[in-house]
Amino acid sequence: MPHPVGMKSSDDKGNTQTIIGVVKDFHSKSLHNKIEPLILPYADRQSPVITVSAKPGSSQKISDIYHHFIDDVPFRQQYITDMLVKQYEPDRKASVVFDVFTALAIFLSCLGLFGLTTLVLRQRTREIGIRKLLGAGKWQLARVLSSSFLLLVLLALVIAIPIAGIVMQKWLQTYPYHTRIDWIAYSTPILSILLVTVMVISIEINRASKTDIVKSIS
Repeated sequence: MPHPVGMKSSDDKGNTQTIIGVVKDFHSKSLHNKIEPLILPYADRQSPVITVSAKPGSSQKISDIYHHFIDDVPFRQQYITDMLVKQYEPDRKASVVFDVFTALAIFLSCLGLFGLTTLVLRQRTREIGIRKLLGAGKWQLARVLSSSFLLLVLLALVIAIPIAGIVMQKWLQTYPYHTRIDWIAYSTPILSILLVTVMVISIEINRASKTDIVKSIS
C-alpha cells in the first residue's frame, strides 16, 4: 500500500485536499468512545481557536499578547484539562457514590459482626470458663471461638467476589479499550476484610477471656 502523503482527499462538499502528513491514532473524544478516523484540515484563513501550550499562571500574559494582535474579538480561554475532567464527570460522581456506599456497608458489617460476636460469646460463657479452667490460654480460646466467624466471612467472600467481578467487567465494557481485572486486585480487599474481622473478634474474645471463671461457670 503506497504512503498516503501526497495523495488527494475529498470532503463531503467536494473540496479536494492534499494529504501532507500522518500522525498516530489518538483519542479525540473520551475513552468511552473508540478511536475513529480523523482528518485535521489545514486552513490558511484566520482560525477562531488558538491552541497554546503554557505554564500555570501565564493566563494574563497570553491575554495581553492576544489583545496586542486582536482587539476586535473578545478573549475567552478554556483549559484542556478542564475539558477532560468534564468528559469524565459522570464517572467521578459514580466513584463518589460507590465510595460512600462501600464505607457504609463496611461500617454496618462491622456493627453486625460486633453484635453477633457478643451474642455468641455470651451464649458460650460456660464453655469459655470451662476451657480456661482446663488451662486454655487466650490464643487457644481465640482459635477455637473465631473459627466459626471466619468461616462465615470466607463464605461471604466466596459469594461476593464473583458478583463484584461480574459488575466490574460490565463497567469496564463501557470502555472500548480497557484493562483486565487480575486476581491480585482482589487480594487487598480480602486481606482488609479478614483483618477487620480478626480485630473485631479479638476485642470481644479478649474481653470474654477476662471474665472470672467462677462467675462464667456458675
